[in-house]
Amino acid sequence: MATDGFTIRLLPDDRRYDAGAAVELYLAAAAAGILLDQPCGGRGTCGRCRVRVVEGAPPPSDAERAVLSAADLALGWRLGCQLVLASAATVEIPALARSLSGKSFGGDLPAGWLRRPVVAPGSPGGRPRFGLAVDIGTTSLAAALVSLDDGAVAASASTLNPQVAFGADVISRIRHTLDFADGLGRLRDAVRAGLAGLVADLMAASGCEPRDVVLAAVAGNPTMTQAWRGVSVAGLGRAPFEAAWSGPLTLAAAETGLAIAPAAPVLVFPPVRSHVGGDAVAASIACDLDRPPGAGGTGPRLLVDLGTNTELLLVHEGRVVATSAAAGPAFEGVSVRHGMRGGPGAIDIVSLASDGRVTTHTIGDLPPRGICGSGLVDVVAELLRAGVVDPSGRMKRADEMGGSPLAPRIEPCEGQQAFTLDAGSGLGGAAVRIMARDVREVQLAKGAIVAAATLLCRHVGLAPADLAEVLVAGAFGNVLRKSSALGIGLLPPVDAERVRLVGNAAGVGARLALVDRDVFARAAAFAARAEYVDLASHPGYQDAFIAALAFPGA
Repeated sequence: MATDGFTIRLLPDDRRYDAGAAVELYLAAAAAGILLDQPCGGRGTCGRCRVRVVEGAPPPSDAERAVLSAADLALGWRLGCQLVLASAATVEIPALARSLSGKSFGGDLPAGWLRRPVVAPGSPGGRPRFGLAVDIGTTSLAAALVSLDDGAVAASASTLNPQVAFGADVISRIRHTLDFADGLGRLRDAVRAGLAGLVADLMAASGCEPRDVVLAAVAGNPTMTQAWRGVSVAGLGRAPFEAAWSGPLTLAAAETGLAIAPAAPVLVFPPVRSHVGGDAVAASIACDLDRPPGAGGTGPRLLVDLGTNTELLLVHEGRVVATSAAAGPAFEGVSVRHGMRGGPGAIDIVSLASDGRVTTHTIGDLPPRGICGSGLVDVVAELLRAGVVDPSGRMKRADEMGGSPLAPRIEPCEGQQAFTLDAGSGLGGAAVRIMARDVREVQLAKGAIVAAATLLCRHVGLAPADLAEVLVAGAFGNVLRKSSALGIGLLPPVDAERVRLVGNAAGVGARLALVDRDVFARAAAFAARAEYVDLASHPGYQDAFIAALAFPGA
């Protein structure tokens, strides 16, 4: 097998990736800005990630021979999830093999998509009109300027929620308002300042002015939206954990601190109850959970909106049941030793080879600065597969690895075991490591999420394996590998083909509400009929959580 450097050319984009050693196609493509879809989770069984190696095709694998015909193999067709290139090659990647979830507020609206304008047509003074879509997350804020003429995203941006200075999770922030007389004001001012910065960036990027933004739609969990409005969050910190309002709200921009046209209506998505908020409702509408499944689709569907406050909604036989799980901020880069948000230099994909090679991809193809959520899920899955971490979650010492070529990467650090991903090419030459404690953070998060999903299913008489579809939302779901998420038990144990990654669906829902008035009406009706399952008082939660802690294989 060749080990010298070589170039992989990717068509029809005509992008290139310079490889130093054998590399999986999905890593090379990601480095070139192309995300490959893996409907079956990378097992090579569905055949829907077909790519054509125009030059330099390697011999087909057994999985490829089982799925592709001899004629197709002879023409250079291979499975994108199985393809490893060890020498120069030219690969054509069809649209069907590409992931479409990478745009944070969605791609082009479908041709012929019916829009019922929220604001009256016409552009005073001939200036273009925009709407502002806002997603207020516990850890991150995201916003987009949307053309009200055609629904296109003119500019989008995200940033860390400045409220993290007052606590990583919603409970810490609620406590801050109780402990300090000006605590609520601090939370309100922090999130408004963060949004003001985003809006200023969007204005600069698009060339529009505040007067051009005549509508806004906001989605967020109850703690975030109440703090943003300056409404007490105390009721969300004690039983029965009630939000300050139910149903949708329409406010004037001048009331909210948003630097857009002062009289612009601001549509605030309705919460369900407690910590299941308008962000989960917006995501549900974006995924059409309020409507019957598409052609050929039947059975229960579960939406998991991954984040510090993970919200879950299950639709089954006309019922909607919802709950939230305190998953913690690990997946958003907080509480992880070398964690960071999904920005330039963040490791977002990790692969461990049997010969000890560690391959990583970073956002922007820059030297590694840290690791973001998708990379964290990837590396824990890979460490489990390689035997570095056992199903109990314990990271082994180097002397327990039986001569594995990965053993030299394991060493004591800060009083615990650590696995080195990058020895120091990152910012300032600092190494990027995964600590044993980081693995435990992932374990606690996945335990909370799976316990919540299990109890939701049980509430309607189902087992998790009965789910017909699991929709994974959340900003870092854009590049999450299904094989890794299932490999660590982050999702219910269903076939990978039943898992669909939908990215920042809450942001997409907010965007759609700007251009179709029916979207906001659908959100109100969906939230009103949802049943809330309170895990804080659920007699089965502790047992379900403990049962969900171990990684698969225990």
